[in-house]
Amino acid sequence: MNESNFQIINSNNEIRWFDGSPLFICCANLYKENDSDKLFANVKFINIQPEILTSIRIDIICYGIIRNEISRIENYTFENLNAKRNECFGDENLIPIENSETMAIDIILKSASDSDGEEWINESSQAFNIPIKQNSISSYMGRYFGKFRDLWSEKGLPDDKLLYAPQIGTNYWLCVCGTFNWPVEETCCECGAELEWLLESTDVSTMNQNENFLKHQSNETESLTTKTENISPKKQNNSLNTQPKPSKTSKRKKVKAKSKKKKITAFTIILLIIAVLTFCTYYFLIPASNYYHATALISEGKYDQAIDALSKLNGYGDSEQEILRAKYLKAKTLFSNEKYLSAAEIFSQINYSDSSEKYLESMYKYGEYLYSQKDYISALKTLINLDGYENSEKLAKKVEDSLMSKASALYNKKHYSEASELFMQIYNITKNADALEQANSATLSQANYLYETNKYVEALKLYDSLSGYDHVDLILKKLDALKKILSTSIHIGGGSSVWENTTMQCTKCHSPTLVYRFVFNDDGTYSLYRYCTTHSKEKDYETFKGQYKIENDIIYTLKHNAGSTEWVEFAAIENLGFNDNVSSKNARLVITNPFDQKHTSLSLYGNIVGENPSPI
Repeated sequence: MNESNFQIINSNNEIRWFDGSPLFICCANLYKENDSDKLFANVKFINIQPEILTSIRIDIICYGIIRNEISRIENYTFENLNAKRNECFGDENLIPIENSETMAIDIILKSASDSDGEEWINESSQAFNIPIKQNSISSYMGRYFGKFRDLWSEKGLPDDKLLYAPQIGTNYWLCVCGTFNWPVEETCCECGAELEWLLESTDVSTMNQNENFLKHQSNETESLTTKTENISPKKQNNSLNTQPKPSKTSKRKKVKAKSKKKKITAFTIILLIIAVLTFCTYYFLIPASNYYHATALISEGKYDQAIDALSKLNGYGDSEQEILRAKYLKAKTLFSNEKYLSAAEIFSQINYSDSSEKYLESMYKYGEYLYSQKDYISALKTLINLDGYENSEKLAKKVEDSLMSKASALYNKKHYSEASELFMQIYNITKNADALEQANSATLSQANYLYETNKYVEALKLYDSLSGYDHVDLILKKLDALKKILSTSIHIGGGSSVWENTTMQCTKCHSPTLVYRFVFNDDGTYSLYRYCTTHSKEKDYETFKGQYKIENDIIYTLKHNAGSTEWVEFAAIENLGFNDNVSSKNARLVITNPFDQKHTSLSLYGNIVGENPSPI
C-alpha cells in the first residue's frame, strides 16, 4: 500500500489476544483514499501457533462517531496464507468499507485453518480483549540489569533479543525477546531461553531482599569488630613452661563473655526478624491495606477514588478486575440517575458482566429521552443504530414519521429551504429514498420561487445543484442566456453583471469619452448610466432604470403604459467572433438605446466567465 495516497482516519496499533486464539491482532486501521474518498480497512495479524496458518475468516465491525456499531462486514477471508509461527500477515490487504460514516473498526476472528487440516472456531465470537504489553527489561531490573545481561551472555543467548521483562499470563508466557509461548513450552520457541531460569534471574524482589539481608549482616559484623577492638587485652604470662591456674575472677569473665555472646546472637535474631517484618510490610501488608481501602471505597460508592487507588497497585491481586467492577458500578449508578449517555460511554469501554447488554439498554433509554425532549434528529441517530434492541426499530420509525410530517408541513407553508434541509437530514440518517426525493422537490420549488421573484443568481445556483433531476437540465438550457449575463456575478460572488461601451463621442465636448454602463442586478432590476469622463460628475450621470426578465437569448423590460404593464423586447446577448475588434471582451449586449428618441441600437461589451475572450 502506498500510504501517500491515503489519509488515516483511525488507528489502533495495540497488540491484542484472546484466550486460546491461534493469532494476535497487531493493528486495525481505517484509511480514506485521497482521490476517491473511499474507505478501506487494513488489518495485520501474527501467527502464534506452531502450525502454519493457511486461511482465516473474520468479521469487520464498523463504528460510527459515538462508537456505536453501524454496519458489519461478515466472513471476510484471508486465503492461501502460508503464515509460519511469529510471522506477520495481512498488511498488504486493503478491505473496502462501504459505509461512508464509518469512523473506526474492530475485528472478530471467526475461524482459522492450518496446514494439518485442523480448523479452530471461535464459537463465542469473543473479541481480542487481552492487551499484550511488556516493560523494558533495563527499566524493570534497574541496577540489576548489568548482572542479568552478563548471565544472558554466559548462556550464549543472542544480545539483540534482550528486550523486555518476562511476563506470565493465565495461559501463556512472554519471553525476554517478546515472543509468545504456550504454557507447555519450557523454553522460548524463538531465542531458546529457559522459562525457569528467566524467572529466577529476573526476580528483582528476591534480589532486593538478599541485598538488604547482606547489608544488615555486614553492619552487624562491623559493629562486633568495633566492640572487640575497644576491649584492652590482658597481660599474658611470658613463661613457656607454666600456666596460671584460673582464678575466680577469670571464671567470672568467662561467664560474662558467654553472656555477651548470647546477647549478640539475640540481637542478630532481632535484626533478622525486623528485616523480615519490614519486607512483609512493604511487599504484602501495605499493598493489602491499600487494596482493602480501595475496595471499601467501591462499597461506599466512591468509584472514581477507588479506580484511582486500584490503578496505583500495579496489578496487585485482582485489582484489575476490581477496576472493571468499579467502572461497571459507576455506569450503573449513572444509568439509575438517568445519565444514559455517560453510562453508555463507560459500558462501551469495558468487558465486564453484561456490559454489552447494558450499553444497548443505556443508548435505548437515551433515545427515548431525546424523543421525549422532541430532539427528533438526535433521537433518530441514536435509535437507528441499536440493531433492533427492544422497541428501538418501532420507536425509530415513529420518530422518522414525525420528522417527515414536520418537513412536509414546512413544504406546504412554502418554507422550501427549511423543508429541503430537514428531508436531507432524514435521508442521511435512514437512507430513506422518499426523503431524498422530497428534499430535491423542495429545492426545486425554492429555485422556482427565487426565479419568479427575480432572484436569478440564487435560483441558478439551486438549479445547478439539481442538475439531472426532474427536467432541471431543460430549465438550465432554457436559462442559458441568463447564465451568460450573470456569469460574472455567479463566479466571482458579486451581486451584478456589468456591460460597457467607452468609445462613444460626447455631443457636448465632442471627445470620444462618452461612457454607457449597463448593470444587471441579481434581484431582477437593471440600471443604465450615460456620462462623459471629461466633464461629468456622478450627480450629472443620466440614468435609466427598470426591471428585466430573460427568455432564450432575449431580454425584456417591464414597460408601464396608461396604467397597464407589459414585457417589451429590450436587448439581446451574443458571443463575439474572432473578427470583432473589442480587446479582451468575448460577448456583446445589443440594447435599444432609451436615451435616443429614435431608439437606435447600442452595443455594450462584457465577458462571460468560462469562455475565451477575443484574441485582439
